Amino acid sequence: MNAPAGGTTNPRDRRLRADARKVLELSENSDLIEARPLDTATGRPPEIWEVTFRCRGIVGTERDGRPVYGDHHRVRIELGREYPRVPPGLRWLTPILHPNIEGHGPQRVCIDQAHWQVGHTLDRVVLMLGEMVQYKNYHAELVPPFPLDQAAATWARQAERAGYFSKSRPVDPRPLLRPDPTAGRPGPSAGRPGPGPVSRIRVRPASTTPTPTPTPTAEPRIRIARERP
Repeated sequence: MNAPAGGTTNPRDRRLRADARKVLELSENSDLIEARPLDTATGRPPEIWEVTFRCRGIVGTERDGRPVYGDHHRVRIELGREYPRVPPGLRWLTPILHPNIEGHGPQRVCIDQAHWQVGHTLDRVVLMLGEMVQYKNYHAELVPPFPLDQAAATWARQAERAGYFSKSRPVDPRPLLRPDPTAGRPGPSAGRPGPGPVSRIRVRPASTTPTPTPTPTAEPRIRIARERP
C-alpha cells in the first residue's frame, strides 16, 4: 500500500504526506493495526484517518464487575488546519472502558496541547492508542494527572485489586508490531527500520481543547489530558 501522492511543496502537506507514509508502513508491519485514510478523493495528503485495532481490550463489564473483552476497536483521527502545531483530534468509535478515554458522548482522547510537540508523528499517536487499548498504558488514580473517565477509573482500580490486569500484566501483552526478521543482520540491506518502541505517554489535566517502556532515544513523549474533576 502506498501513501497518496501529491505535488505540492507546502510544508504542512509535506508533513501530512510523511505521516501518511509512516502510518501505512506501520499498518503493513502489524497484524493488530489497520489504518486507512478517509479523504483520499480530495487529491491532497489525507487529513482524516480511521484506525482499527484487533487486539484485546475492555469494552464493558458484567453486572458483577467482571470485564467484558473485545478485539475490535476503532478510532477516528482528524488532523486539523493547525496540525502539526496542535495535536490531532481523536474520537473513539466503538465501545471502550478505559480511564483515559471517554466511554460515552463524543468519546474523546485529549492530548495535552501544552506538551504536544511538532516532532510527535502520527504513527507514534497510533501506537499510543493501541497500547491504551491493551492496558499497557493507563492512569486510573485520582491524583494528578487525573483520568478522563472517572467511572472507568473507579472500576479500573477495583479491577486491579481483583487481579484482572496491572501495569506489569496488561490485558493484551502482544507487541503491536511484528518482529523485524532482519534484526541483527549486518549491512545496509538489513531492511527499512520500523517506527521503533513507542514512548509511554503521561496523562495529565488540560483545557477542554480538543506508560510502554521508554525508548533509548530522545523521542519526545506524548501526553493525553483532561480537565481536573
